[in-house]
Amino acid sequence: MVAISTDKAEDVWELQQELSAGGGAPGLTLGLDPEGDVVRAFGVYDREGGIALPAVFMIDAAGVSRYKQVGESIVDRPEEDALLEALLRLRAVKH
Repeated sequence: MVAISTDKAEDVWELQQELSAGGGAPGLTLGLDPEGDVVRAFGVYDREGGIALPAVFMIDAAGVSRYKQVGESIVDRPEEDALLEALLRLRAVKH
């Protein structure tokens, strides 16, 4: 699992430390996208606000996108149950 952030490196480092201190998020890699190249490639850059929209993509081992949710604002995020259900469906996909 990879999380991409356009935040400052210091902020992402701080988040990583908080996650590690609290038991972490096993299997989570935090990546930096300071220029916004990744968020633009995925179509989740809000030009008007100058920030990345909150988004979740689930891509299987073959590189096929199986789930996509893009929020309209910083507080618009998927429910945990919806994410869990999508992960379970992704696990069930046969390649």
